[in-house]
This record gives sequence, structure tokens and C-alpha cells, in this order.
Amino acid sequence: MSDEPEPFPPGRLGAQFQMLVETPVTRSYDGQNSQPLGVTALRLSELVISIHRTLLKEARQYSTSGPYEMAVVLAQAALEVCTEWAFTVLFALRGVEKLTKSVLDLFLSTNICNERVRKVYEGLSGDTLADHQFWTRLMSHKKLRNAVVHEGKKTSADEAADFVALVDEYIRHVETVVQNLQEKQGATA
Repeated sequence: MSDEPEPFPPGRLGAQFQMLVETPVTRSYDGQNSQPLGVTALRLSELVISIHRTLLKEARQYSTSGPYEMAVVLAQAALEVCTEWAFTVLFALRGVEKLTKSVLDLFLSTNICNERVRKVYEGLSGDTLADHQFWTRLMSHKKLRNAVVHEGKKTSADEAADFVALVDEYIRHVETVVQNLQEKQGATA
């Protein structure tokens, strides 16, 4: 028997961590129809289920059964993956998809609550996030996410469910903005 700790916690949570660690992640920004994380679809309609929606679904499950902290972490991951997907599509719509990797590499994460990330998104999309009701709540919830991830804060079921619902609202908004821009560009092409 080894004195080394187990690399992953037991149970469902451990299996999730193991899957995330062992799944190869590749970013393929330079193809015509490429998307981060190896998904080869720019339009949501081309995906069976998007990665950000899959993460959000998992977050929703944890928000009802616990551990609630995992719901917050997965919801935040869904938010960041959705933002990265949006950047990829928006750069492609502008005909400068080769800039995607270079710009994304400038950020430590694609957390839309980061001012620099938000400004790039708004510049590419024409969508001013502060004009939407969810924005103020999302900015205040970033404190919860930071406390969970960096301080080990325990989260209640209500806090987790609220955060997941808020991220869902953000994702639905971004998906709509991107789809509208795609349709607009398709109509003018």
C-alpha cells in the first residue's frame, strides 16, 4: 500500500475529474470550420450538444444533488467555454479566424467578467453586456465563484442553483447574439 494520496476523490466527482484530466484537449483554430476543444462546428445547429451545454447540464445535476461547489465550478467552466466558442465564431464571421488563437492566448481565461475579455467580446459582437439584466448579477456572482475555487468556500444548494441559472441565461444570450449575427451575414452574402 502506497503512502501517496489517491489522485481523485472517490465516487462520481472523482470520475468526473479523472475524465476531464484524461480526455485529450486540442485547440484547432486554424481550420475553416474549427472550434476550440476539437469540436468541428461553428454553428450550434451543427452540434449534437455543445461542450458548454454539456458542462452546464452537469452543473445543473450537481446543483440539485451536490456537491454544490462542483455545480459552481462546472457552471463557470461552461461560461468560459461558451465565451471561447463565441470568440471563435465571431472572428470567423469577420473573416479573421487566424487571429483567434493569438487573441485567446492573451487571456489567462475566457471569463467574460474579466474586463479585457468583455471588451473583445463586445467589440466583435456589437453586444453591450451592461445593457442586459443578467450582467450586474453575473458580476456579483463572480465573487462566489472565486470564493469556491480559491478559498474552498462551501456553497448552498440555492447559491449553486442561482449561479447555474445565471450562467444558463448568459449562455442563451450569447448563443442568440451569435446566431443572429450568423443569420445576418448569411442574408447579406
